[in-house]
Amino acid sequence: MKVKFCGFTRIEDIKFALSINVDYIGIVLFEKSKRFVPLNRLEIITKTIKEGKYIGVFVNEEIDNVQEIYFKYNLTFTQLHGDENNEYVETLIKKGVNVIKAFRVKDTKILEEIKETPAKFILLDAFKEDEYGGTGRRINEEILNYLLNNIKNKKIFLSGGINKDNIG
Repeated sequence: MKVKFCGFTRIEDIKFALSINVDYIGIVLFEKSKRFVPLNRLEIITKTIKEGKYIGVFVNEEIDNVQEIYFKYNLTFTQLHGDENNEYVETLIKKGVNVIKAFRVKDTKILEEIKETPAKFILLDAFKEDEYGGTGRRINEEILNYLLNNIKNKKIFLSGGINKDNIG
């Protein structure tokens, strides 16, 4: 199992996360998020803490911007947490970008979308109207179990409401 913490804005928090063996550090690059990190701050973070494996979180960003940021800041992954379609995902993959496609899970109908995505890595997050993530909500356990039992050929990240009492 790999662990990704997301929403970091402070260097000291990233250092602490790495000290407890967090595998991936999520940096939100979506301006409307309360955890938004501007590019000048991302540069400071990635130059100060070189050992981090960073995931840039994007929402409906221009493909060229995602690609440029991914390579310029040596990100490990891009996490697409918006309404990006399969063509968008495929374009980034063809450009050499490692993609995690996020899915906001409301019910089991999302399985077809998950099966169709060209992304090899997916993130399952609880659905909340008008929010693209970071809600802290857990996915309904029955729905989550159904998806986990039926998703094939994908590496899965889980998000939302994860804590020491429900992970393991």
